[in-house]
Amino acid sequence: MKLLFEDGEVEVDFIKRTVANTTRFTLNARFASDLPDPLGVADEGFFAACLGLAETPVSGETAAFAVATAEKLASHAVMNTGNS
Repeated sequence: MKLLFEDGEVEVDFIKRTVANTTRFTLNARFASDLPDPLGVADEGFFAACLGLAETPVSGETAAFAVATAEKLASHAVMNTGNS
């Protein structure tokens, strides 16, 4: 996945689990070693919150905003690339 910004780009390879970043923002390029099983961690956190064993990391309002933003970005990408 490549994200283009005015001051550079961020390219994430989800298979190799690498990040290339030429923007002014600092990103954690060691994410693969810091979080070796991101799906497992996400699932465990979700189930723990559902069972009342942990707090949710974000509010429902924040989660809804994130989903709406992702949908807008995906729609914009499809409109500009013609891919679906």
